[in-house]
Amino acid sequence: MDKAGLVGADGRTTLRRTVDACAGAARIVVVGPPGDDDRVVWTREMPAFTGPARAIAAGVEAIDVAGVEWTVVLSCDIPEVGQVVPALVRATKGENADGIVTVARARRQWLCAVYRLDRLREACAALPPGGGDESARRLVSGLRLVDLPVPERLVVDLDTPEDLADQGFSPPALQ
Repeated sequence: MDKAGLVGADGRTTLRRTVDACAGAARIVVVGPPGDDDRVVWTREMPAFTGPARAIAAGVEAIDVAGVEWTVVLSCDIPEVGQVVPALVRATKGENADGIVTVARARRQWLCAVYRLDRLREACAALPPGGGDESARRLVSGLRLVDLPVPERLVVDLDTPEDLADQGFSPPALQ
C-alpha cells in the first residue's frame, strides 16, 4: 500500500498533509518516489526500500542549508502530524538534548520527532556500509532524547485497513 497517496476526507493525501505540516521550514526533503510538489527536494534511499534508518540518512544528506540546527523527521502515515509539528518545534527552544520524540501510551514515535541535525548526521554516518532495514530506533539509540507526550489520536499510524477506516482515509482509486 502506498501510504503517501492515501486520501483523507478533505481530499489531501497523507504526503500533502506531511509537507503542509513543514511549511516554513528552510528545506523540506521527501524520501520516496519523485512527486510534483515544488516545495520539496526529492531523494531516495539506495537501494530503495532499505528501511527507515537508510531513508533518514538519505533525507539528512539532502539537507544542504547552512545554519540548520534541528530537523523534523516524519513518516507520511500519521494523518494529524500537522498538529504535532508546532509542539515539536516549540520543544526545541532551550533544549539541550539531541532529539525530542513524541510519545503516546508509552510508545515512542521515532518517525514523529525532531533531532539536532549534526547529531543525526553522526548517527547516519555510523550506519554499517551495505546494510539495510535498520530501524529508526536503532539509528537514534545513542542520542540523548527527551520525550514529548502527545495524545494518541495525534500520532496514529495508518497501517491496516481498519486504521484507514477509523481515520477516514482511502486509497486514491477508491474515491
